[in-house]
Parts: sequence; C-alpha cells; structure tokens
Amino acid sequence: MEISADTTVDAIEFDSERFENLLESSRTDCKWGCHSVQKDVKPFFLPEDFQVYVNNNVVVNWPAPGFAAKTLPTFNHYTGPDGGYVAIYTRNADQAVYSVGNGIYVAGQVRVPGEYQGRIFVPQGYNLGDNITQDSELLSVCKQYLPELEGQMWVGGDTGGWFGIQR
Repeated sequence: MEISADTTVDAIEFDSERFENLLESSRTDCKWGCHSVQKDVKPFFLPEDFQVYVNNNVVVNWPAPGFAAKTLPTFNHYTGPDGGYVAIYTRNADQAVYSVGNGIYVAGQVRVPGEYQGRIFVPQGYNLGDNITQDSELLSVCKQYLPELEGQMWVGGDTGGWFGIQR
C-alpha cells in the first residue's frame, strides 16, 4: 500500500509480524550508537540521574526559562513491573535538591513495589490515604541510599507528577 498525506489511519493495516522483526533487528543491527528498542519497558521507571528544574518552590521535569537544572537522586531499588517512587523528604536543606515549602525539602526518591492511584504512589501493603511517612521498611531502604539522613527523613507518595499524572 502506498501511504500519502491523504491516507487515513483506518486504511493502514498494522503488520505485527513485520513490526516484531524490525524491533528485533533494531536490537542487533544498530551500528551507529542508537539506543536499542525494548518491548518490555517497565512503566513508571526513571533514570538514576533524573533531571529536574527548580525555581524557588516550583519543580518540573522539563527545561524551562528561569529554572535551574538539578539531579534528583533516584534509586531504582525495586525493578519489577509493579513499582513506583516514594519521595524522601527532610528538613535538612543542605542534603536536599529542592524545597516544597514550609521548610520541607526533597532529597531523593526510591522505587519500591506498589502502584499509582492517581498521582499518589501507594506502596505494597498500604491503601490510598494510609500514613506511610515513618514506615520502617521504606525508611530502611532509603537509609541504604542516603545514610546521612538517618533520623532526619520521612517518605511520601506524591510522585506521579513525573509521569504526567494530574489527579
């Protein structure tokens, strides 16, 4: 089939076998430094050198005029498909990346098992609305990555905004 600007989406037939072959060849035949394509990309997975852009108490995950680029330490402790991030909060401004206001700062985030319910990440074993801030297991995981904040941190699940989740 010849495809032109006038071709409607309904007229294009998807050839899944051809797509799988192209996908497979892109993994093995890429000779020019291109990124390999993966079929099994996990949802809600961030790079460990996750860039955020900060202006006072406002933080976004795209470059914006007047915003300073910073790296938010992101620890992919859990790599299963059913995970997400808890933010690590502190009142220690010297160990933090950005402020959320009222003397509260974010120092990093850790990926653990659970699910997003709207923009809030709910760790496995909890329900939406439960208080996870001082969960000893979650804090133990956080301490592995940010030991300097032991006794000075708590966690929260409001991390869905990184993925464009608004509610």
